[in-house]
Amino acid sequence: MMLVSAPLPDPMFDAAQPLVRLECVSRHFYGAAPTRALDGVTMTIERGESVAVVGRSGSGKSSLLNVLGLLDRPDSGEYFLAGKETSLLTDGQRSAWRAGRIGFVFQSFHLMPRRSVLDNVQLALMYARAPREERIARATAALFRVGLGRKLNAMPTQLSGGEQQRVSIARALVARPSILLCDEPTGNLDSQTSEGVLRLLRELVDDGVTLVVVTHDPGVARFMRRVISMRDGRLENDPELDGFWRTNADRPC
Repeated sequence: MMLVSAPLPDPMFDAAQPLVRLECVSRHFYGAAPTRALDGVTMTIERGESVAVVGRSGSGKSSLLNVLGLLDRPDSGEYFLAGKETSLLTDGQRSAWRAGRIGFVFQSFHLMPRRSVLDNVQLALMYARAPREERIARATAALFRVGLGRKLNAMPTQLSGGEQQRVSIARALVARPSILLCDEPTGNLDSQTSEGVLRLLRELVDDGVTLVVVTHDPGVARFMRRVISMRDGRLENDPELDGFWRTNADRPC
């Protein structure tokens, strides 16, 4: 039986390509003080990897996550998701890909307080227009997967912070995404609860989920198999690229 967290094969995606490939991606914000949030970022992420992106506030971590999640478009460069160049997607296609192939987990849980735990998770499938019975079955399986099978009918306000974050993880998993993007997923949790959430995320990677976690916490980063540091919109020490260019002058962008 396929685990609920296991991504489904997609004929639109090229399995021979890295799941994520960025080539010279830049992102600018214009205003009184123009900001270069991403500056020529080049990187790849393979299927089944767990990657931590670390750096100080303003280093470009969240901007990178927004590009990976198809929330923002790069100003220049190319972003390939499973071999598909995402700049060619319409807004509607980007929304469909976010709903069906990308899962999001945030520091704030963003749960609907007047809906049950089961409703919060199964409503994530509304965009896909799945039948009600299928939505409930998949949401139930996702909640069992994160250890909340006995709290399907509980309200979010009746749950601890760690349990609420598990609900948000189940909601992200219910569509069986190819990649799970987490922005400070333990930022609102105490250290003991954080460790439980991180163990769950690591288990999901073992099940085949590709995981990218943005964090400023070294303890969170240690749970990931690869750590990338960002500074001033650039990758500072990607293990995949260390030594690839001898100097910044050798960079292709």
